[in-house]
Amino acid sequence: MPKKIKLSLRTAGVCLSSAVMGESVPIETGGFHSSSEGETFFRILESLTGEFLSAVAISPSHVDNLLVIVNQANEATIYLNEIRPTLLVQSKVSTTAGQPVNKTDLADIRELDLGIEIPKDCGFLYIFSVGWRKGLLFDFSPTQPGVIRNFDLNRALGASFAFVLASERFALNDVEWEQLIAKGWFPFIGLNDQTVHRMIDFLRTDIEIDKLLPEIVSQIEMIGRSATDLAQKNPDFKAHSGFIQIALERFLESDCISAGSVLYPRIEGMLRTFYKLSSATAKPGQATLLSTAFPPEFATRSATSLLRNDRFVTYLERVIFAGFDWDNPAGVSRHTVGHGVVNQNDLSEKSILLAFLTVHHLLFALMSRRIDVGAEAKP
Repeated sequence: MPKKIKLSLRTAGVCLSSAVMGESVPIETGGFHSSSEGETFFRILESLTGEFLSAVAISPSHVDNLLVIVNQANEATIYLNEIRPTLLVQSKVSTTAGQPVNKTDLADIRELDLGIEIPKDCGFLYIFSVGWRKGLLFDFSPTQPGVIRNFDLNRALGASFAFVLASERFALNDVEWEQLIAKGWFPFIGLNDQTVHRMIDFLRTDIEIDKLLPEIVSQIEMIGRSATDLAQKNPDFKAHSGFIQIALERFLESDCISAGSVLYPRIEGMLRTFYKLSSATAKPGQATLLSTAFPPEFATRSATSLLRNDRFVTYLERVIFAGFDWDNPAGVSRHTVGHGVVNQNDLSEKSILLAFLTVHHLLFALMSRRIDVGAEAKP
């Protein structure tokens, strides 16, 4: 049962820097933090939770989840280890009611519902655990007179949970992202967690990521069949399923030339399908296709998604749609394949693996974007 208390002081947030008396100091009135921040995270937790934990007489080591709702009268309602949230996810596999769902089944986490209403004019603090990891989402700005929370709380909770659940997909800094994409790789949603972990470890320890090729080859048949099935069952992208299936059949017969010739143009075809569904009328070029599918206004949502579309669009631009020297064409891209200048020796096993992984990831990304813009699939 929740416990209600009258707070002795009004919580405004946490200080972002140290200061002496009389100096100005910035205060974070709301935000997200996780145990991946180390000591900073625990200092913030201790700062924000002391009075609440004292009220329920429990030590921090016994907290699995904690929800505190603070109204404008400075009254707090405390829920300790009572929250049983519901996730709204994008699944990588077909599911049935009552079936257990694993982390590896998730393409994205869209929302998290705590099952308890948090009024927009109330502040809140939510601490949760995912295995050994912990996350904290809080917003005390609505405890100030006249302030109303102006963001989608369930979406923010879902993004916070996703970060803690799959921190490996959010662990890279800007420089590391640049390095990874420059090497032609991306933490595709089709790859298993162990492979993604090793990819990041190899990047940071300067081990050639291509050494993971045998490991990835063992996953490609399943990923290719998943992409075929995914397209087949979605009315918007059904027209692409046969091409993906044929490419997979050719690849399994070690025919990389045929597989690559089918797959690389199909990536642009899928973007054109999305462009048409957006009701655009202008003749689309590459830049327009990408900006329509992944517009800047969705950058925040993309950066908190397991799909990492904020980085995936860069991968598409620099790897899949890479340009070429017309006088000396080299490499495998949509352009070298589509213009018929790709060298057959460049259509290697790696280039086909990347194409399958891209097609699979792109399907989930475009389907997710269809939901984001509120569009309905054609019957």
